[in-house]
Amino acid sequence: PPQPRLALSGGPLVAQLARAWQNSGAAVRDCDVTRFMWQIGAEVGRDTEEMTLHMHRLVTLNWLEDIDDLELVQDRHWAEWDIPEQLVVRIKAEVGERSERTACAAWATLSALVGETLSALFGSFGGDDEDSDHGGSG
Repeated sequence: PPQPRLALSGGPLVAQLARAWQNSGAAVRDCDVTRFMWQIGAEVGRDTEEMTLHMHRLVTLNWLEDIDDLELVQDRHWAEWDIPEQLVVRIKAEVGERSERTACAAWATLSALVGETLSALFGSFGGDDEDSDHGGSG
């Protein structure tokens, strides 16, 4: 699938668009980012109105729907979108943890595949082969 682009930078137009979406009563698309933002908002005591505004900026206006999409957001975007630092810190922490977990899982998978491949190519080096001589008399 194509990578999402950060369609809009900050400024009054983005703020007006996000506020218009919020005031229209339009629901924010249900996605990983929306659910994640609701969770963070509840944990840090942010109200529904504020969180809806932030979610419209992220999801509706910039199509950031997967948690991994949030890796695309640079510090200047968070500032331009007026996302409070408390939320930004939590978002970055989660994105960082997910990236680390993904990298560790990928490394474990790669290691297992390399081990299996080497074993299949060269056989067991442990001497478990029935035809091998274990130094005993025959």
